[in-house]
Amino acid sequence: MKLEMRLLRTLNKNILIEVSDKVKKQLYTKFKNQTSDDEKTIISYIDLFDKYKEGLDSTKRDITKYSYKDLKSYIDGKTFAKQLKDIFTNFKKKESEVENIPLKKYIKKFLEIQSELPEDRQDINKYNYLQLVKLVDKVYDQVLIKKLTEKFSKENSNLTPAQILYYITDYITNFDVIPVDTKGADKMSFIELEYLLDGLDNKRDKVSKKEDIEDIDLVYNQNNLKIFAPKTKDQCIRLKNGRGWCTSREGGGNMYYNYRLGNGRTLYYVIDEDKSFDDLNFATVLLVDRNGQISMADKTNSGRYAGGTNLPWDEIVSKVPKLEGLKDIFKPVPLTDEEIELINTVKNVRVGDNPMENFDNPQQVEMWLEYNSPKLSDIQYSNLIPSLKKKYIALGMDLSSNMISNSEADVLKYYISKKIDSIKNKDIGSLSIEDISLLNTPMLKNVKEELKPKFAQTLTTRDDKLDINGFSSGPVGKYVGLYGLDDLIDNLPESLKTLTIYNPDSNITIQIPETIGKLQNLTTLVLHNCVSSLPDSICNLSNLQYISLVDNKELTTIPDCLVDLPDLVFINLKGSDNVILTDRFKDASEFSPPGFWEFIK
Repeated sequence: MKLEMRLLRTLNKNILIEVSDKVKKQLYTKFKNQTSDDEKTIISYIDLFDKYKEGLDSTKRDITKYSYKDLKSYIDGKTFAKQLKDIFTNFKKKESEVENIPLKKYIKKFLEIQSELPEDRQDINKYNYLQLVKLVDKVYDQVLIKKLTEKFSKENSNLTPAQILYYITDYITNFDVIPVDTKGADKMSFIELEYLLDGLDNKRDKVSKKEDIEDIDLVYNQNNLKIFAPKTKDQCIRLKNGRGWCTSREGGGNMYYNYRLGNGRTLYYVIDEDKSFDDLNFATVLLVDRNGQISMADKTNSGRYAGGTNLPWDEIVSKVPKLEGLKDIFKPVPLTDEEIELINTVKNVRVGDNPMENFDNPQQVEMWLEYNSPKLSDIQYSNLIPSLKKKYIALGMDLSSNMISNSEADVLKYYISKKIDSIKNKDIGSLSIEDISLLNTPMLKNVKEELKPKFAQTLTTRDDKLDINGFSSGPVGKYVGLYGLDDLIDNLPESLKTLTIYNPDSNITIQIPETIGKLQNLTTLVLHNCVSSLPDSICNLSNLQYISLVDNKELTTIPDCLVDLPDLVFINLKGSDNVILTDRFKDASEFSPPGFWEFIK
């Protein structure tokens, strides 16, 4: 009996292997027509699905029902999560004091740009935390923009560079509010990235007024279920119901022309009035491709319900049961002659110095702006009517000084409001050079002062320590650019006990202000490669115990009143070879008891 059982188990195992290999071949044949990935890559994703499928609902464990895009998206998410977890665990073993969330974010950023780094810098295990921070802060934005621009341009030739850059920069700006365990942007398709960012807008309140929708085709209206078939971008915006869908957004983030004219999708907006306004499926969008396949976006605008994944009809009905039996309503509508003509108009027209003269009406100019996201010359901008200047601004474009000079008062007000809203929602580390320049204008003096406490607060830690790693960029450099070094010192809490300033840029020095003397609780002062002089007020720091002044080549003297500090036991001047010590230092070093006062040079 035992032998029979063993033979049976062996037989079943061999049968399972044979079936598995057969299914694998069938899947490869199916998937190779859906991707440019090579056979080895496709097979690896199939194998990994077996490893990770146990984490799925039982109804989603059948790999044969997946498209390659959905399979790859799921596996990339799982492998990223495991990679992040493993690296995080290794870092914590080495540097347990590092806070968890900042560490995870820096690891994630590194992984997103890892493949673009020089080969000798791609091994994250060679870095300690501060080295990792320094590298990522220095190159992340530039490298990620280059990497993703190339990736998305190859992925979808209909996307303009401005559209791609809009979403990449939006991702970088909003990185801190995106769940850290979300897979890296380099593993996302453009549509996935777009839906992720559009989903951040879902916290908006219920619309304050009811939009006029009487002119929008209502193709079904029974059982408190309404199905609209919008034919323009404006109609989609009016049907948004407080949702953040990419076809209903106002301003430069709206992708209606890309979906409808670029990809030939037919849009249907479905409203189930028996559900509460906040229900995920109160308002949904169904997008039908040229072949009749249907995707769906609900209020979350993410994952399978972000409008980018074609779904089985029964799954759509499970979300909105009233759609049972109504599938025939959702038909692909070919582009009209008018839409085709519009595409050709905005694609092929040669636009001169006055765009208003190259089109029949302002609506065509607006479509040209949104479809192409062109960077206008100063003359082109000056010839736009005010509403189209606002449209140009809404696309996320910055205005040159000449453009500002040729803007009406209400256009400038709109421009400033857009910039201010953006700046107010940023932390100081996310400010651009343009943001800082704008804040330094007289008209925004009050806004800059309003933001000062918020920005200053980010410069300290919970442990009464402040570590400054450079001041030509990063949060500290930007703070100094806005308020000056004196103001930085003024806004530090008097409870600060340790102040460290390290300058990796050897050609830059700073002047330590007299106001440093207010930091009465300071016990440790570290100034590496950053100062050319020290103020006498440093001698007011009666609790100071340790001073490290390493590699300050331009430093020639230090206040000899430091000798009088009662608790000072250590001064390190290693590498600061030009410092000439007074006799008071020499005497203090000679006559102090052993171990009581030390000087290293």
